[in-house]
Amino acid sequence: PNHHPQYFDDKADILEQAGLDTTAAFELKTVDGGYPDPNLVQFLRLTCLSGADLFLLEPVFRNEIWDFMGFPVSETNERAVGELIQDRCREGLAELNAAATEAADA
Repeated sequence: PNHHPQYFDDKADILEQAGLDTTAAFELKTVDGGYPDPNLVQFLRLTCLSGADLFLLEPVFRNEIWDFMGFPVSETNERAVGELIQDRCREGLAELNAAATEAADA
């Protein structure tokens, strides 16, 4: 979680409590009727937590925040999650394209 580096330690602690870490990897596949892996969604919502939603990082919520991330936090957060996914997909496609171009030139 690095969208807001000043909250990295808080987010890393929450992930650790959930049995994950900041380098968690997820397969992009659907589960439970076409929905993405719930842990992936929670991870992304936590990663994108910002602005007015940062109150959820307060210690009073520490034991429940991972469960809270199983539900939409705010429109801003959901939009940020979608944009993060799109950005990472674009980056991955660009890398594939570059590798294919290199292979074709070789």
